[in-house]
Amino acid sequence: MNVCVFTGGEYPAPELARVFFERRPDFVIAADSGLDAAEAYGAAYGFVPDLIIGDMDSLREPDIRLARYGNSRVKRFARDKDYTDTELALKEAYACIDRTRRAGSGGGAADVTLIGGDGGRIDHLFAIRNLFGSGTEKNCAAPRVWLCRTQAVFYLDAAGTNRLTACGVLPDDDVSVFSVGNPAVRHCAHSENLRWPLAAVDWDSGAYSLSNRLDSADAEAGETGSRIGVTAVSGAFIVIVPLRLRSALCRCRCRSRQDT
Repeated sequence: MNVCVFTGGEYPAPELARVFFERRPDFVIAADSGLDAAEAYGAAYGFVPDLIIGDMDSLREPDIRLARYGNSRVKRFARDKDYTDTELALKEAYACIDRTRRAGSGGGAADVTLIGGDGGRIDHLFAIRNLFGSGTEKNCAAPRVWLCRTQAVFYLDAAGTNRLTACGVLPDDDVSVFSVGNPAVRHCAHSENLRWPLAAVDWDSGAYSLSNRLDSADAEAGETGSRIGVTAVSGAFIVIVPLRLRSALCRCRCRSRQDT
């Protein structure tokens, strides 16, 4: 099951995120002014929001626009609350997945994709970043994928979906990796075809891999680009890559080996 959550702030143009919408989402949630992005993507890929949630303080003409969807598709909250509109939407996303599984119709993988939230207020940007350090699907916190204006953020967890493969990587493309989650857990990651191996990073001292690039031995890949891989061996990570790459997430069995 694939649930898409659209939030406020800058978002990628629908045509730039086409690779992520080759299959229509099973459920769509708009958080407040994320309705702008949801409607833009809906026009491009043929869907309408199933739920609109939030305090609606940043949505233009809220009463007029929400009336188009009916009360059954709208959940309004007070402006003063314990969770951001994005967090409320993500909680609803995982609740939807849980209901579907309980009903016996949610076989296969279940992912939540967050679209938007780039630019604008830096405090909201930090709030979204903090979601990746607060848990996994079990406590309804982190989206699996976050699509920003020009980049895609992937959440890897050694205990679950732990591997990212990205194709079409060019020599000048930047790949950045940060450890997230419980600081008491040892963090270890392996990489393939990156110039600076992730196995050499001392994650638990606060180090990270910023603007990593293709390994020089693979940098002459031509216009089609090369493939890279990042695997979370222990702990959790976010991996940031160019939006245009064709990326895939999976769970793999980690082996004790050095990066290649």
